[in-house]
Amino acid sequence: MKDALSFRKKHRAHWGLSSLAAEFIRKSSRQKRLGQLALSSLIIIPLISVEAFIRELNVRQNYADLYSDNPGTVRQAALSLVEGCSQIETRQWHNFWPSIYLNPLKLIAERIFGNCRSLANQSLDGAQLQNAEMSRANLFRANLAGADLSRISLFNANLVGINFTEANLDTAGLAGADLAIANFSKANLRYTSFEDADLRETDFTDTDLSQAFFSTEAQLGEAILCRTVLPENISFDPNRDCDE
Repeated sequence: MKDALSFRKKHRAHWGLSSLAAEFIRKSSRQKRLGQLALSSLIIIPLISVEAFIRELNVRQNYADLYSDNPGTVRQAALSLVEGCSQIETRQWHNFWPSIYLNPLKLIAERIFGNCRSLANQSLDGAQLQNAEMSRANLFRANLAGADLSRISLFNANLVGINFTEANLDTAGLAGADLAIANFSKANLRYTSFEDADLRETDFTDTDLSQAFFSTEAQLGEAILCRTVLPENISFDPNRDCDE
């Protein structure tokens, strides 16, 4: 093959190769490229498999660390698990692949942006997550009672059924989040942003919403209000649900 290519290059000006010879060279070149690709695959695929295995070990360790007695360890584990959700969920990588079990696009996205794993049903009561970036994360029915969530970013997150009882959400960003049936009883909601959030059956018992931000009064139309301090521009009865 090498001699044929050399001959063709040297004598191209004098005479052309026959069609059979040209076809031989073309097929041989293609076969060589395929061989190189196969060799590369033999090297790359095992490396990817090892990297994926190590990544999953780290993810499992992060989930285990959520139960640590060290607040710093819990914080680091939680942030590592949801890292990249704001980018991955925005682009909806899961919609571009038919299988939910093996999505190479999502696997690639995780390696670029971060793990973006679910914190659904996790117990994070008392967690120190102030200033954390957790937008678009999945915290479905998670427990964050008594947690410090001041200045946290939870924009467009799945917070359905979450427990925020007595949590500190001072200046927290919850705009666009799904907060249906969430519990904010006795939480600190000073300057908390609720714009465009879903607040159906959200419990605001014994909370002060006077300095919180809402898109419209209608957002609180189906929320649970009992001994609730409302903003001046909200006309609902702050005790309308106390007897239910």
